[in-house]
Amino acid sequence: GDIQWTKDGLALGYDRQLPAFPSWSIIGDESRGEYNFLIQSLKLEDEGIFACEVSPYKDAPALKQVAHVRT
Repeated sequence: GDIQWTKDGLALGYDRQLPAFPSWSIIGDESRGEYNFLIQSLKLEDEGIFACEVSPYKDAPALKQVAHVRT
């Protein structure tokens, strides 16, 4: 399925580069299914609930993994 990250419920989109958030990016080998979220130089405003969400695909259900970021 399609993969995107969210922060506090706000969808960040499907691109690996997040122009609105220059210190955030999605890293890893896409061909291997790696979509790791990287925050460079963590700041207080980065605190929140991040989630990696995968949309349903064929017979596979939607998936979601949540991480709490605290500064």
